[in-house]
Formats: sequence, structure tokens, C-alpha cells
Amino acid sequence: MSKSNIEPQKVHKMQLWNDFKNILNTSSNHILINEKNEYGNILEKLGVNENSTLGQIVINTAGILVDNTIRVYANGNDIDMCNIYHFNLELEQYLGNQRLVIADDIFGGLFALNKEASQSIKEEIWYFAPDTLEWENLEINYKEFIDWISGNSMNEFYSTFKWSDFYKDVKDIKFNQGILIYPFLWSNECNIEAADKNIVPFSELITLNLEYKEKFNM
Repeated sequence: MSKSNIEPQKVHKMQLWNDFKNILNTSSNHILINEKNEYGNILEKLGVNENSTLGQIVINTAGILVDNTIRVYANGNDIDMCNIYHFNLELEQYLGNQRLVIADDIFGGLFALNKEASQSIKEEIWYFAPDTLEWENLEINYKEFIDWISGNSMNEFYSTFKWSDFYKDVKDIKFNQGILIYPFLWSNECNIEAADKNIVPFSELITLNLEYKEKFNM
């Protein structure tokens, strides 16, 4: 392939990423983008196109933190829970391999794309809600998800999950941690202001939620 054919492709990919980055950087929400240039063969393992929105987020970042609430998975290291490939391997014992989890929130919620029987990825994003322990179709694709986390409607989505000192309590939370709220968000006894809140490993939080979902046969 000649240089003249390669350069336009590089320019196109750079423009794609710059467009997505501009959406995030101009958001009224507090968004931290952990940019990263090396990504190995992670897209091949995921079966994701490099020119898709998901592909661009994965290869250009180690993860994205939105308003200290949502963590968007990308190409972080093996320790960080924002590594989309390794975290999905961990979740297979609970979810099987029919979902590709693309983000989580500190309450134990998961955002995921469904897969076809052929393992091709469907566009609609589903949310595992920690207040119902059910999967809910958000009826948006990944590009619209990036628009959503950059807009005001995200704050409305979490309005019943947050308490008066929320931002003070979570300001130092790490990518691999979550907030365990007790009584649980899904229980009738939960009063978000009065409930106990503890920072725990995120793996502990999501395991707890998924085990209760299985226990209740939901």
C-alpha cells in the first residue's frame, strides 16, 4: 500500500477521535479522559471495528470517568477495572458471553451491549440497575451513550441514587471501587440519605448484586 493511501486513513482516524474528544471536553459534567496510545490486539479480541465510536474510545483511552459516577471501559492495565477485555472475562461466570459490558457506575450498575449468537455486537445498550436488579433497555447505541454521559439527562438518571454529601463522599473513589449502600438500593427500606455507605472493591459490589439477582430468580 502506498503512503498516499495510508495517510488519509490516519487523518480520518485522528479526526474521529478528535470529534469524540470534543464532545466529552465540552460537557457540563466533570469528565476525566485517560488518554492512551498503545492498545495491542484488544479490538481483535473484542470483535470491534476500529472506526466505530466504541473502537475509538478503546484504542485512545485507558478509561473515562464521568462525574465521579460512571466509568467507561477502554484499554486500561490489568489492575484497573476499566479494562474492557479483562473485566468482561471476569463477568462471564455471571453473565455468560452474551453481553459486552462497556461501562459501570459506582452503585453497582452495568452498561452492556448484547451479542448475537454469532458473537457480533448489537447496537442497543442495556443497563443492569442496582435498584431493581433487572436489565433495562436504554434504547440508545454506543454513540448516543457518549452523548448521554456528556449531557444533563445523566444527572436526572441518578437523582434518586445520590445523597446530599455524595460528591464529598466519592471524590477519592478509585476505578476499581464502588459504594455499597445498606439497606440495599433495591430494598423497600432504603432511604438514600440515612443509609450506610461504604467504599468496597467493585468486584465485591457487583458480585453481591448479581448473586441476589440469581437468588431472587430475576
